[in-house]
Amino acid sequence: MRMTDDDGDYTARTEAFLDALIDRLDPDAHPHAFPDLLTSLSWTNDDNGHAIEVVRRKWLREGDRTRAALALALTETFPGDTRDELVANVQAAASRYPELDGAARAFVERWDARGGVGRGAGAAASSGDGGGDDGDGGGDSGGDPAQAMTLAQAAEFVADHPADNAPPKYISELFDELLPCLRADARAELFDVRDAWIVGEDEWRAAIAAWMETPAPGETADMVTARRAEVVARLPRLAAGDDGWKWSRG
Repeated sequence: MRMTDDDGDYTARTEAFLDALIDRLDPDAHPHAFPDLLTSLSWTNDDNGHAIEVVRRKWLREGDRTRAALALALTETFPGDTRDELVANVQAAASRYPELDGAARAFVERWDARGGVGRGAGAAASSGDGGGDDGDGGGDSGGDPAQAMTLAQAAEFVADHPADNAPPKYISELFDELLPCLRADARAELFDVRDAWIVGEDEWRAAIAAWMETPAPGETADMVTARRAEVVARLPRLAAGDDGWKWSRG
């Protein structure tokens, strides 16, 4: 695990990052698209999903309907380290938004059926910040709230916090997964970030941008492939034969 700042600040910045994405979501996107993206992100960032899990539990306890529903849509993990904590968290959401009661009950039923076995609790507990059974449903994010992020800053946050062995193509796939979740104006902003990284001096960001598969409006798949070839040719690390999967930043 590699974290570049203290846990509380990292979690606050993770919440700001998630807020930046939520504020730009396309209401017509597939309902599972963004929860699936967060699950992918949990496996490929440098804290193994700990900060996302802490924020998720906060959303259950006090988030608006959008965030509470999103927290309940993350069904691969349990939002609690014990049954009591799980019940407290999901019931906090259901009590504010009764229409979410069915999703909340499903977590408890699944916990009982599986005896609490699952990754969910461990993601938060592994870092020792907010994951233990401390009686407050997962702990506060800690520290002062982070400043709001632009989408460009959110993209930088993802690029700066990969898992130790994550190659650039893993991060590229996250951005490809994010694009269909966003409104058209936000997609255009993310393509602007991609284009800036392509021509920039940072090899890590250039490689991430080069392996993004989704064409921008007006682009063709051939144009994406040609641009990738240009980046590979100018980056010694990639020109040496790396296919975008092998090179990790860690």
